Amino acid sequence: MSPGAKFFYWERLGVPIVFELGPRDVASGNIVIKRRDTGSKEIIAQTEAGTKLLDTLEAMQRDLHAKAKQRLKENTVLANSIEEVESILKDATAEKGGGKFVMAHLKDDPQNDARIKEFKASVRNIPLVDEFDGPGKCILTGETVDRRVVIAKAY
Repeated sequence: MSPGAKFFYWERLGVPIVFELGPRDVASGNIVIKRRDTGSKEIIAQTEAGTKLLDTLEAMQRDLHAKAKQRLKENTVLANSIEEVESILKDATAEKGGGKFVMAHLKDDPQNDARIKEFKASVRNIPLVDEFDGPGKCILTGETVDRRVVIAKAY
């Protein structure tokens, strides 16, 4: 198996960390640990491989989670009218990199869903806890609702 095919095989399986160990590494008692998410390499003692693996996996989990939360925060916007929602989502396409998550007060009603679907969007999620401003007026009916919902386009 060629080196490229071997690397791709393990990458396709989703293995997050690579240990690189060659004849010189065996002789020196070292091993190279490489993170697949950042591509960073670190030389460690072979005796530390087990503990370093666990520490690196935990660090990768923290880093990936923080990056995902930051991306979610950057792509979430508030809207207080149906016109705002429509203007935010109208140009969103998969080819342009997708759209935003729009947080808006919306009553759970089939007529409201139909209005949202007119511009190819839908309610994607109803959060258990509203992290924004709690109860407010529905952007379509004006009735009081207990929280904002997530409106976005599906691709």
